[in-house]
Amino acid sequence: MENFENNDRIVYLLSRYISLLTTKDEEKELFVLVAGKSDEQLSTFIESVWKSYLPAVPFSEEKSRKILNDILQEKTNRSPWGYFVKNPSWQRALSIAAMIAVVFCLGVLYWMTGSQRQSGKAQTVFVAAVEVSPDTPVDYIRNIVLPDSSVVILQQHSTLCGLENFNEGTRTLTLSGQAYFDVRENLQKPFVIHTGAITTTVLGTAFNIRAMQDENDVTLSVSKGRVKVANRDKVLAILTVNQELRCSSESEPKVVNTEAKKKIVGWTRQDMDFDHVSLKEVAVELSRRFGVNIAITGDRLADSAIVASFSGTESLEDILKILCAINSRTHYAVQDSKNIVISNEVIPF
Repeated sequence: MENFENNDRIVYLLSRYISLLTTKDEEKELFVLVAGKSDEQLSTFIESVWKSYLPAVPFSEEKSRKILNDILQEKTNRSPWGYFVKNPSWQRALSIAAMIAVVFCLGVLYWMTGSQRQSGKAQTVFVAAVEVSPDTPVDYIRNIVLPDSSVVILQQHSTLCGLENFNEGTRTLTLSGQAYFDVRENLQKPFVIHTGAITTTVLGTAFNIRAMQDENDVTLSVSKGRVKVANRDKVLAILTVNQELRCSSESEPKVVNTEAKKKIVGWTRQDMDFDHVSLKEVAVELSRRFGVNIAITGDRLADSAIVASFSGTESLEDILKILCAINSRTHYAVQDSKNIVISNEVIPF
């Protein structure tokens, strides 16, 4: 049976490998995972990687297929599969990982140079998103919009499970780690989060949960609305704005008053303070945090300096509006929620 968790991990590690960010341990892990794939699985996997890296200005299906076929043909001409089979497993894995990086780069290059030849415009800088399932830990913060439009800000190394059945009868999730929830109100479908033995139930509110695997404590802070917290069938507390519940296996649960909003923003704003950094660097952070593809077009726009600070709880569109206000005559467009274009030229959609 196909191991989808491993596939998600490969996508994540490849994204770091392509960007030259992998540690030695991550490279070893990547090579082991890739070496375990058959040629047929790898061909299918490469195609899925290509689909996840489609450019922000979309092609027709026919054109997209032609580009992919051209890239796969290029890969075959340069590195026949038979070559890899004759090598030791670690060497085969290294070659495959490098080849997939080339495939990605060729795809983006094909799109960029092709569009420039046709339009004659300044070079487009493209930042591709890497889709990693929320149940797979990563080393950066993620903003996740749920099917009911509720928002979860997931702390690095934290996981969120249950999305495959979310909104079917109940809105139920399981959290390991730390997350900030801004829940869309629905009186017919309470929002339930499981963290070990602790169950948190809300109707519509914003709150933070910290339940690290290596810690015995669970802490829940409410910034708006009302939350019920229970340990199995026993209700521990009903919290309101600026209240915090601290649960420990070594002591009784304790409710304290706190400035919850300030406390929450402390970690959600990580990597969201930009002090004279390029718009391209800002786009890289937004792309991985929100899981979107971002294209920056226009004369020297990608290199323009940005000075801005965000709490990390804003929506992507609110952030884009501020960035475009900073750069005069700059605007943005969103297509299919996953593709963003920022430009000081006319956007074709």
